[in-house]
Amino acid sequence: MSRTPFGEQAITRVFLGLLALATTSLVLSSHDLGSGQLPVALGIACIKATLIALVFIGVALARPSHIIAVILAAVMSSAMIGLVIMDVMTR
Repeated sequence: MSRTPFGEQAITRVFLGLLALATTSLVLSSHDLGSGQLPVALGIACIKATLIALVFIGVALARPSHIIAVILAAVMSSAMIGLVIMDVMTR
């Protein structure tokens, strides 16, 4: 198994951050946030996905062309999700 270029402290901090975000998500699931429920859930999910991609998958150390591809994929996915939500809301 190859070692990550990030130190053990960075991995531990990201892991603890992911645990904190999961706990936040669990706590907020029992509260009624009204119309803010979906944006909060998607925001937490995006932060967790970004942390995983940057540290554990290694996007932070990738070539610039790979980073641009990941950013474009995130933008296009966000646009698609937004259009789907708008379609459902206008029915």
